[in-house]
Amino acid sequence: MFGLVQSIQKAVSSFNSKHALEGTEDALAETIPAPVSLSTVGAQSHARQPKKAAAATIDKADVMVGDILLLEFEHDYDRRREFNFFMDMALQAIEAWRNWGKYTKEEKQEKFKALMPLIHLAIALFDDNKFFHAAIVGHPEIGQATLKQATLKNVIEAGPSGIHGTPLDDYYGGRISVYRYHKGAVSLGDAALPSGPVVGKANEFLCDGTIQYGYPHAGLLAIWCLYRRGEDFAVARLEEVLIQLFGSDESAKRLIKLLFAASKGKIKTLLQLLVLDALALLRQPNQMVCSELVAACFNEAGDEGTYHISRESNADRLTALTADIASVHQGVFAGLDPGHVEKRLTELGEAFANLDIEEPMRSVDIALELVEQNNLYTPADLQQSANTFHVGDMGEPKVF
Repeated sequence: MFGLVQSIQKAVSSFNSKHALEGTEDALAETIPAPVSLSTVGAQSHARQPKKAAAATIDKADVMVGDILLLEFEHDYDRRREFNFFMDMALQAIEAWRNWGKYTKEEKQEKFKALMPLIHLAIALFDDNKFFHAAIVGHPEIGQATLKQATLKNVIEAGPSGIHGTPLDDYYGGRISVYRYHKGAVSLGDAALPSGPVVGKANEFLCDGTIQYGYPHAGLLAIWCLYRRGEDFAVARLEEVLIQLFGSDESAKRLIKLLFAASKGKIKTLLQLLVLDALALLRQPNQMVCSELVAACFNEAGDEGTYHISRESNADRLTALTADIASVHQGVFAGLDPGHVEKRLTELGEAFANLDIEEPMRSVDIALELVEQNNLYTPADLQQSANTFHVGDMGEPKVF
């Protein structure tokens, strides 16, 4: 399997050639990235018009080994197409849950895999963030690097083929935010905090050859983001982010509120069951997701605690980091035909209403305490950590 950038190109080609207007259930099922499209094919009344993109702050020459790369979620220019795509994904998820008890562990993994585009959007939305993927910069694989190649930078990431590397010069050209680890006033790469142990751990994962992508881990991350404020706030948070997608569209807002008013208890129970089932699949041998891999490269490097990435931040820094995030997702489905939106949301509500759901046997809050101390990190955790700072942005963003 090629690197992440090749996966994105495959997704773009498949999505644009087969689905000019309507969404699809499985066009991107084999890819890790969220759906991205540079095409404006489709109904022009529903197309977002790009503004002049801001110049990148840094370029790839400024990136150092050990740096963390966070890839920004990019919405489709065509609102109707993206809306239909994710509505179809949501219906596919409901149908999968209807038969969940019949699936083997391997079949459940495949269902999570097929829903990855929806999971990526959910991680960015539920975590109040704009990033859906994380990677770390290392050197070429140990044992394969020539003397000349030893100075090159290699992006190491968890993707569809497991842990793989891509030369930084050939890596994804979309918007990437670069973060660097620090401990107090000392930055990674300084003499007092060498990058060798971190890069060595990254290469160790890369050369392992047995680590697979943990699709259930990704599903758990998405739902876990809803529970950061506690179990009692999860449903309200879900309703809030769905309304956010439609911006000032009062018709869609009314429909969403009606759906949640009628099914709040059922929605809460389903979320609880999703978390608990994903937890049951967590920590499968030799499985990782992207941000989990990056965190492990630091947390397992050197002496215990030397390179640990804390989930702690501070209020001032958090405010500064999240100041521009609301605009990334705000109103991305605004302005669509009200009749079409009502039809699709009604379809989703009816599919959900027909689900048979049993009450879970344990508390989600208690269950999640079991994973608080491990490497279950989201891209936002890496961004907001008190142990990382923003080096700059590179690549061309899609500005609407």
